[in-house]
Amino acid sequence: MKYNININQEKLIEIEPRAKLIDGAILDYLYWLCNSTSEEVEKLRKKDFSGLRYTWVNYEHLLDDMPLLKGRSRASLTPVFQRLEKWGFIKTMIIKHQMKYVSLLSKMDKLFRKSNSSVKKTKQSCLDNLTYKYTNNKNTINKKKVSSFKKKSYFRGEPMRWSLNKWWVIPTDGGEWLEFNEDFRKEVVYK
Repeated sequence: MKYNININQEKLIEIEPRAKLIDGAILDYLYWLCNSTSEEVEKLRKKDFSGLRYTWVNYEHLLDDMPLLKGRSRASLTPVFQRLEKWGFIKTMIIKHQMKYVSLLSKMDKLFRKSNSSVKKTKQSCLDNLTYKYTNNKNTINKKKVSSFKKKSYFRGEPMRWSLNKWWVIPTDGGEWLEFNEDFRKEVVYK
């Protein structure tokens, strides 16, 4: 049983805009199966005259291993495999008694190679990856990166605000805002 489906949807649509969810699910299954180092799977492999390595794909096993495809027939998988081959993700070969063998092509690597890279942050905290200064009457100190989790920041009980590309400490007594210095980062509290 394959419990998870892991597909880089953004990359799949970039490579093939007509792709559907079932195409992604089958691609993930094929990538998992064809890259398996299991002895059982190794017995299902064949090479063609050009040296491409093919793995036998049993439609019944595929349907059993992927419960989200419940209700689909073996015949409904044929057009999916045809699309994937037409789009250049796989190459298929049929050997005796309609046994379908699949070989992964380089386009498949483009799809899965970057699937584990970091995800773009859409709501990054203002405090991440920045340098801050805290100025008091005697000195100014610099340091890098303070992290926050979308909570309000407080320094020594005083609220902090991001303004003019800097963090400022706002005195509750109404005095002038003080430019924050990250050397005091350990004293920042997030509420």
